Order: sequence, then C-alpha cells, then structure tokens
Amino acid sequence: MNRVDDPANSDVVASLVHELDDIRVASEDDQRAFKTAAATAVVEQRRATGELYALTPLYFETNRRRPGRLLRDDESRPDEWRYGFDSDGRLRTAADPANGIESYFGYELGQIVERRWTGLNHPWSRTEQPTVTAAVLLDDAGRPVVHAGVTKHQPGRFFASAYGYDGPRLVRFSQYTDNGPQPWLTYRYRVSWSPAGRVERIELEDAPGVPPLYQASTRRLTAVLADARKVLVDRIPARLAGFNPPDRVYGLALGFSASSKEELMPPQLGLMLACHRSAWLVANGDGDADELWNPILPVDSPLALDFPALDLDDENLIGLGTEVAMLLHTEEELEALTQTYVRVAKTLNRLDWTAILPITDDFVVFPVEYEAGRYLDLIERAVPAARVRKLRAAGLLPTA
Repeated sequence: MNRVDDPANSDVVASLVHELDDIRVASEDDQRAFKTAAATAVVEQRRATGELYALTPLYFETNRRRPGRLLRDDESRPDEWRYGFDSDGRLRTAADPANGIESYFGYELGQIVERRWTGLNHPWSRTEQPTVTAAVLLDDAGRPVVHAGVTKHQPGRFFASAYGYDGPRLVRFSQYTDNGPQPWLTYRYRVSWSPAGRVERIELEDAPGVPPLYQASTRRLTAVLADARKVLVDRIPARLAGFNPPDRVYGLALGFSASSKEELMPPQLGLMLACHRSAWLVANGDGDADELWNPILPVDSPLALDFPALDLDDENLIGLGTEVAMLLHTEEELEALTQTYVRVAKTLNRLDWTAILPITDDFVVFPVEYEAGRYLDLIERAVPAARVRKLRAAGLLPTA
C-alpha cells in the first residue's frame, strides 16, 4: 500500500474508518460470532502484571507506560492482564478483569481487527456492540503501517496513526485524533536509534525546543535514584510548609504506581486526615484498616474519603521522573525505586513535623504503591518500630 503521511486526510484511513464504523454497529449475532471465533482459536493463555503485548510499534514508549512481566502460575496481581494466543502465536484475546476490559482480535490478509468492550464490570455499561473497533494495516513484511479506530461514545470521529520505516527500523510516525478538544491536529514524530539497535529518542518534527516524547537516559538508574532521594528529602517538607489541611494529619503517603511510567516519580503526597480516621473507627469494627493507608479508594465504597493530595510540581523532580521512567523495566529495578521511597520516608520520619503541618502524635511518613494496594510492608520498612507497634496496638495497622 502507498505511504500514509497524514492520517487525517488519507483515503486509505477514511476507507478503513468507514469499515470500522460498520463493524462497530454490526448485529449482536455478528459480534458474538467474532468473539467466539477469537476465543475458540486460543490454545495458550498467559497472565501478566499489567499490559505486556501491543500490536502497534513503540506502544510503551509513546504511551509512557512501563511494560508488565509474565506471572508465574502461583502468582496473582490486582493489575493482572490475561492474554490468549492461537497456534500461530498470534494474539487473539486480551482482558483486564479489574477494569472490565475485553478485546478480541481477528486476522485477515494484511489486516488485524480489534473489537474492544469496556465497562463490563458495570451492568449499565454492558452492550453487545463494542466500545472501540480498531484495525492495524500491515505491509508486505507484516509491519504495521496504519492503526485506526472509532469509539461508541463519539460517533463520527476517529483516531489514527501512520508508520514509516527505513529498512527494518521505524523512523517516523504521525498521530491524529479528533476525539479530544480542538484544535484537532496531526503530530509528526521522528525516531532515532542507537548503533546497538535501541530507541534513543522520539521527538516532534520541526518543533525545536519542545521536550522529546522519549529520550533514553545516559545514566544508570542507581545514580538517578540517588539524586532523586536527595531532592525529595529537600522538596517534600518545603512543599508542605504552611499548608493548612482541614484537620490534623496522621499520615503522609508518598504515592506511586508501577502501572504507568508517569506515576513512578515524582510521588503524589497524600495527606491522611484525623477526621477521616475517626469516621473509619466509628464505621469499621472488624479492624480491616486498608482504607486508612491507601489514598486511592473504590469510588463505590461508602467510606470513600476524599483525601487531599498534592503534586510535586518541581522541574528537577519531573526531569528525574522522566529518567526513571526510561530506565525502569524489571521487577528488580522497581524494587530499587521502592527502596528509594523507603529511604526518603525514613529520613522524613526523623524530622520535627510540628513546625511544618498540624499532625497527630502518631504521625508517620510512608510509601504506598496505591494501584497494587501495597503499603503494609513499606510502613514496616520506613517507620520506626516503636511507632509501628503503637499503631498496631491501637488497631490502626493490620498484621501481615
């Protein structure tokens, strides 16, 4: 097929979008048949921590997401994704059970079609018609050259990307979407590679001075984390000095998430308020204290409390966070980041916080990986043992 430079004004994309609109509103029998064909073709199932597979190139780099990893048979994670592959090793199903997302894939000559259902955890969102229909067009070498899709919630609009190659390497791509606020533009990017064959930089074409979408770090992760620890110890008290929360604070959560590169660093500062803890004590007699320590709570929980949260809008930290996002790929590297937050919290727990915030007499600073609901072992690692014993004796901290 001919090269597509501008997805917004391409006959190829326009024709594909028309087909996808027809697929999205196809009959219930057609939708069920597509699902059944994809599910029946599955011969191998894999589970992973978050997203791990993608049909489009540089997906994780351009979306600033940290790729997941395959789970062992005896492992389970709250952010678990499930994938199904056919006998040719092609992705046929993908599901995020926690968020009610299911995708089914069909393969035709030079084309892969995806039908995606979202909101399946909510009865009012269920429908036989997919929420998103998308397709990837392939060249003769089997490489994606166009990715386009339409959504149920914004009929008549579409998103599309086009990819260009120099030999085996992707060297340019363009992205267009008209499902957000205007102006609707096409953004063109160029991709630079290192001699070793790694993506080195992704940047906007003809946009000098604009930060790159992706920039490989020239430093080791340990050096970046060492710098981040020093800056965090300095910036966090300065950010909170003089802040006037609606009640005394019993906990300062350094919140981060491994499910998104944008949420690794800087952390969000979650202020845990005494009035919320008092409400929890009145409402909960079973001692399940998870809601006291994780600022991210289910929206349908009758105890969902709107904890104040503050961002660390510091240019130095944002730059360090970008480096962390580019360097962190393995579970061992994630643990190194977690240990950095533990060390920061340890240092901050030695400060006299009465001069900074109105606090309770059992106030603690602690890290929390909020999407995974991980806080207990981090509190035990970051908070002085005497304070941990005091919280546990008061029934405010669960046991392992």
